[in-house]
Amino acid sequence: MALIKKGLKEKSIVVLVSLEIEGAFDNAWWPDIINELHSKNVDASMLKLINSYLSEREIHLKYAGQEINKSTNRGCIQGSTCGPMFWNTLLDPLLQTTENTQAHVQAIADDILIIASNQDGQN
Repeated sequence: MALIKKGLKEKSIVVLVSLEIEGAFDNAWWPDIINELHSKNVDASMLKLINSYLSEREIHLKYAGQEINKSTNRGCIQGSTCGPMFWNTLLDPLLQTTENTQAHVQAIADDILIIASNQDGQN
C-alpha cells in the first residue's frame, strides 16, 4: 500500500497485477515438491515421510449408486494441513526471483499480487 501511496503522491506510474493460478493445488506435481524440499535441505527421514504421504493416493467417489475409483499422482490435498505448505514450496522459487527488484510481490496460496512503480517519475 505504501508503494501505491508514494506513487500517487509523486504522480508516477504504478502498475498492479493480480494473478490467480488456476488449478494450482490440483496440479502441483509431487516430484517437484520433493525436489524443492530436498533443495532446502529437508531431513531425509522427513522427505521419506512426505513421499510416502504423497505416493499411491487414490480418489474414491460414491454418488447416486455409482462408484468411481481413480489413482492420482499430483495435487496438494485441499483442506489438509500440509497442502498450503506443499504449494508454498513450489511457489517459493518464483518469489525468490523477484527479491532484488523494485517490485513488491505478495502471495497467498495461489493468488499473487505484483506492484511496481517507476521510481523516477519517467515513463
